[in-house]
Amino acid sequence: MQRAWQHTLGHKDELKSGTAATVIELEDVPPGALFSEPFAQNIAQKARSKLTVKQLYDDIDWPHVRGIGAATILRIWLKYVPSLSPHRAAVEVLFTVKHNKHRLRLRKSKIHTLRATNIDESTTVGAASVLRNLLAQLFITPVSLVNWMFMLYGDQLTIDRIRKIIRYTAKCDTPHEQHKWALPIIQLWHMKWAWQKAIFRLHWHSDLAKGTFGLHHDIVLIEREKFERLRSFDSTSFRFIAAPARLAKKKAVKNNSCSAARTEFSNGDQALVTLCNFMRVTLWYMELCASIAEGDIGRSFEVIKLLRFSFWGAGSTNYGNELLELACNSLYEFSEDLKTAVLNNYLANLSGRIGHWLELDLLQEHFNFWIKRLFNAKSHDFDGQHLAEAVGLNIAGISKLRETFPGLFGLKRNGQRHTDASTIHDINQLGNHFRKIMYSNTKAAETNHMTTGGQSVAADEPEPVLSADPGFPAAPVTVSKGILDVGEFITGG
Repeated sequence: MQRAWQHTLGHKDELKSGTAATVIELEDVPPGALFSEPFAQNIAQKARSKLTVKQLYDDIDWPHVRGIGAATILRIWLKYVPSLSPHRAAVEVLFTVKHNKHRLRLRKSKIHTLRATNIDESTTVGAASVLRNLLAQLFITPVSLVNWMFMLYGDQLTIDRIRKIIRYTAKCDTPHEQHKWALPIIQLWHMKWAWQKAIFRLHWHSDLAKGTFGLHHDIVLIEREKFERLRSFDSTSFRFIAAPARLAKKKAVKNNSCSAARTEFSNGDQALVTLCNFMRVTLWYMELCASIAEGDIGRSFEVIKLLRFSFWGAGSTNYGNELLELACNSLYEFSEDLKTAVLNNYLANLSGRIGHWLELDLLQEHFNFWIKRLFNAKSHDFDGQHLAEAVGLNIAGISKLRETFPGLFGLKRNGQRHTDASTIHDINQLGNHFRKIMYSNTKAAETNHMTTGGQSVAADEPEPVLSADPGFPAAPVTVSKGILDVGEFITGG
């Protein structure tokens, strides 16, 4: 990149586009799972046309959602309330045993990076060129793809382009030209970013910065006005998002105290319903992050079943459409063996350690980062020999060398992550604010009652009681006469 005063007609900045790919060896695949004929027959039956909203709703395991939501709350409390640490083992059992869905076998993934190319995969033509290039690099002949499928993982844009290629080439002569061998499957890291963005967009409430409600109000309260709400964030900073959910009380707020209460589907308490929804969707996000890191892809898909609805409601129609495609595959078109093969290879683990699973698109983004860092004067193009062969084919080894090289000379190796800034003051500020709101609301309720003949008469109409929401996790604790029921706390029931 040239400085602004160095630009000339023959010496300007130029945007370089390219594509890098990684091959990951499949493991724990049932015999014949990737045979293409059963999948093609299921698609030809067009059973997906029978899909209904009720079927998608019934596919959600609501007892699991409630239980895992309660367990997530317990984890948050254990992190910030040291006196509860004796219950840590019991809480972890909720994740590893009681609510375990499809935990992957602990292993070290075998990965092979491929040559980088200068093909722009953001277009349908470019994506088709990338597929041809991948087959050429792997020396896969068209004949070998007649009866077998090739799982292709990627972000939403990549998967959408591959689906279009399959649709556009459906009338070609051979299975290879029809791309029947391509099995596009959307990955999770970019999906998590899109879900973060949706949460902030839905709960920002720009007109309530000085009120008592919404993320915009909380941002102003802790003096983070420069916060960019439409930018995606690293998952390690999500504690800030969860802080209002941990500290907010499920205290009804009258409609006239919140100008955001415009849509009346809550029997009169829109603010309470919105707050409960915010707590619920943040719990879904935290569970998605935790289940991926722990390698329980079954738990991840229980959250994805919820996002089939939520992405459409949040306006993220591209991801909503992709999750519907995935639902049709799972409910109608994938055989049981193919489902098992897909789930068993949905995540990667570079170290073989517990809690170090990661999404395949995140792995590729790490490699992309280092390829761009090593783009130098010798690399006039992503397809150049130096970048494609010397760097692209060895980028995984170069990354490992960077980690181990200082130790060869007795130098201290830098850690993989920076120390997180303490947010305790932010949490205390929010907690003190919400405590004052709760106290003022309590005092207001007391003054609105008049004692007449020994009976308390409410000055206002009683607030309607919200019906129970089957999707919201049940309270993980009970309090009777001021005493916390620890048994209920442990079980989360």
